[in-house]
Amino acid sequence: MSKKPPKYEILPEPYHRLDDKPFYRIRALRDFGHVKAGQLGGLIQGPDNLSQDGECWVNDEAIVWGNAQVRRNAWVENNASVGECAVVSGNALVSGAVEIEGSAYICGDASLFGHCYVHGNAHITGEATIDSSGDIRGNAFIKDCAYIEGDVNITDNALIAGCASLKGRVSVFGDVVIGRTTRLCGSCFINNQNDFVTIVVNPKDPVCSPTYSATLLIEKGMWCYADMMLTGSQFLHLLKEQKHEIQNNNTQVTP
Repeated sequence: MSKKPPKYEILPEPYHRLDDKPFYRIRALRDFGHVKAGQLGGLIQGPDNLSQDGECWVNDEAIVWGNAQVRRNAWVENNASVGECAVVSGNALVSGAVEIEGSAYICGDASLFGHCYVHGNAHITGEATIDSSGDIRGNAFIKDCAYIEGDVNITDNALIAGCASLKGRVSVFGDVVIGRTTRLCGSCFINNQNDFVTIVVNPKDPVCSPTYSATLLIEKGMWCYADMMLTGSQFLHLLKEQKHEIQNNNTQVTP
């Protein structure tokens, strides 16, 4: 079977972005996917940034630079930036003002929106959706149907999986695992120092009591697969009652 002709060309006129680095606009040579022949695309630095195979495309004013690659059926649009050694592949969508750098890998049917910054060795896959202004880095791994919204920061070896939902001002560090239908919202800080998961409620958050601040310690690994809906006020309720032990995967937490 003969190889398909190139799907795009790189136009010669340079555009300068990122501290005056030269970029070049792309133009489609044939119809493919949602792209029509003659359609102008975004900006890349060279042919290795965007594969000629599949239906991948860089659209609008999005840029791809360094050794970064967009391949298969991935789509990068709006003012998104993919750089350094990052890879966007599969059917992934990168939109808004998202920045992806380092050795980050975005694949599957993952969708990224907003102003989030993904770098380090972060890996986002499955049907995960990120609509965040936060920072995802380290060896963070987000997969399945996980949903991230708001100022959420995830780093180290944190794993967000299943249908877990993180909303608001949430920070996850260490070797924490959040899975199944766990939901975290409001303002909380999650870490696993000293073999414990530590959740710190921000007393200034609207869902919390303005006069009460405390830390809830739950044994590492016990809570992370429970079907929990946790807000700041619920954390405070647990602390005040002082009678709650989370010991297995069937724990239900209610206000």
